[in-house]
Amino acid sequence: EKGTVNQKGPEVVSKQAHGQMPLILLVEDNPDLRSHILQILTGQFRVIIAEDGVKGERLAIEHIPDLVISDVMMPGKDGYPLCHDLKTNAKTSHIPIVMLTAKAGQENKMEGLIQGADAYLTKPFQAEELLIRIQNLIDNRVKVWTHFSSMNSVVIKDLDVRSIEDQFFQQVMGVIR
Repeated sequence: EKGTVNQKGPEVVSKQAHGQMPLILLVEDNPDLRSHILQILTGQFRVIIAEDGVKGERLAIEHIPDLVISDVMMPGKDGYPLCHDLKTNAKTSHIPIVMLTAKAGQENKMEGLIQGADAYLTKPFQAEELLIRIQNLIDNRVKVWTHFSSMNSVVIKDLDVRSIEDQFFQQVMGVIR
């Protein structure tokens, strides 16, 4: 398996049952790094691939993955605007994003975090660190969802709701009620 997207839609790399493993969107323009990351993820996650930020955003909205891994520097739409756009869209704002970059400077890391990235890894990175960060981010989202779903639907209507995630939660609770 090459790790490319075919004409009919995103390639699912894992051969296991689709509903049992978390879905990861990998947005990476470098074929060698894309292949390396696919080797790390295969067997533990389902993976869909985009070669640039424009396609990555479309696939994220279309498939609502459990996590996004994105390179920072790509042709067209790079990782920072992709991260910003996903984090400000009510449909995708809950998705954790791991940013990858060759730039090790604190300024670059801060830019990724300002745009809403949940984790930031500098290339080259260790496979084990990537897997641990992915699992922690996915586990934390599950814990938050479990906590809120067990709260007996207590939502205060007049609450000053500022974040997109809070607004989305208010809407969800309204629909459930």
